[in-house]
Amino acid sequence: MNKKTKILLVYPVISTSNTNTSTYSAPLGLASIATFCNQNLKGIEIKILDGSLMQHQEQIEFCRSYKPNIIGLSPTVSSQKNAYEIAELAKNNDALVLFGGVNSSNLFRNMLKNREFIDGVILFDGEIPFYQIVKKFIEGKKSKEDLFTETPNVAYKKKNGEICEPSKIYIPRLEDIPKIDYSVLDMKRFLEQTRKRGFGSAITYYTGKGCAKRSGGDIEKEYSFDEYINLVKAMKTCGFCGRNELGFRTLSQDKEAEIVRELYNKYGITRFFNVQDTIKINYQGNKSLGLENCIFRLFVGIENINEKNISLLKQRYGPNIILQAGIESADPNMRKAFGKVQIDKSKLIKIFDLMEKEKIKLHPSFIYGGKGETKESIETTISIIEEIARRPSLSDWILVSPEMLLPGSPDFRNMLEEFPEMKENYENKDVISLIQSNKDFLKCYTKLDRNIILTYLKTTGELIKKLNPNATYDVKGIGLDEERFVKPIWKHLEKFV
Repeated sequence: MNKKTKILLVYPVISTSNTNTSTYSAPLGLASIATFCNQNLKGIEIKILDGSLMQHQEQIEFCRSYKPNIIGLSPTVSSQKNAYEIAELAKNNDALVLFGGVNSSNLFRNMLKNREFIDGVILFDGEIPFYQIVKKFIEGKKSKEDLFTETPNVAYKKKNGEICEPSKIYIPRLEDIPKIDYSVLDMKRFLEQTRKRGFGSAITYYTGKGCAKRSGGDIEKEYSFDEYINLVKAMKTCGFCGRNELGFRTLSQDKEAEIVRELYNKYGITRFFNVQDTIKINYQGNKSLGLENCIFRLFVGIENINEKNISLLKQRYGPNIILQAGIESADPNMRKAFGKVQIDKSKLIKIFDLMEKEKIKLHPSFIYGGKGETKESIETTISIIEEIARRPSLSDWILVSPEMLLPGSPDFRNMLEEFPEMKENYENKDVISLIQSNKDFLKCYTKLDRNIILTYLKTTGELIKKLNPNATYDVKGIGLDEERFVKPIWKHLEKFV
């Protein structure tokens, strides 16, 4: 009897502070890949290691004992080092080592150049290329040329050191990818954690990929590599956004209903977080999900919060809605620098008034330290945070972070293009420190330094705690020593950290 091909998919542990929604965020990209492979291949066994559930050493030990034939890792900028350690261990046990995800797609050249243990990097959408690689592997093909040459979205390095870009980029329609089978995840352990930490039975799902700002024309299924990259760079996105999807793809309303009702019926999920960047609001007719007892957390542009849209959202999701909005800054000049719609303080306050009236929660996020930031502009933003904190019925969660310089973002790219010393510092790196890159960015584009930003983060938390003691003050993109200074207020986790 033939042995099964053992596949390990890893979302590594993040090494810096990360938004508290990670306590109910699942690695949906890896789950989608596992679902697609399980439905289309025989003779495979797939395990997923979720870094939000386990420590780095536990992932190391599992990889050592499991000895996968193929390992796929999807690190963030803050988990890249952990990913390399796991990947090298797997390679030493003769695994085929593949990387993927947003950060890998942005850093693939340096990763392939610097890390001999990486066989290939899957760029952008991973379901189809990963499936094709596994299929070829099962058929007995083992060389990089056989596995990768005709496979879309895959970059690799030849024996002579030449980096081979993908021959083509394939973008599947979301309707062509099966809905995620959440049983590929350790749902028992996952829900034990979300309940323990005060979120109840909660999990993420998505109904779209990309961002509404990226929606230009119709998206083709195939592009040449250069064509795809040039189109992504031409998109008018937020300065800090490092994502690299082309366009904006969404599922149908019926498909979303199918996903959430199945999660409700099968796992008892009552708190849903739709991680689609901007929720679609143009519902036709009565499209209620029929889950009025559940809570839905949805991303929405702050400028789109009005009476009409709130009414449509309530018809769709019921009365228990949380809107997560990236305000980023209350200063009009800073909003422009971030690539956000111009909204002044008075307009924001009217939106807050409306949300309180409609009994809808706001989960806002803010950024300190963008291009051109001053003490005065930060203080303008803090005045809006104070306005929110004074309204406990409006918000119980506020996120503030230093700007995080993500590879692939316009701000990161501009810094390297405009400052030769920064290009020299970063052009060959395959691990980016969020702390150091932020220090460099502040040095290039502001008269502030990171210590000033950290002090503002600290005083912001103190203000929130004074005005709304029951609120969570969340901070991401800071190191452990910085965290001890800032002292975020993680109400859900106070007894566990």
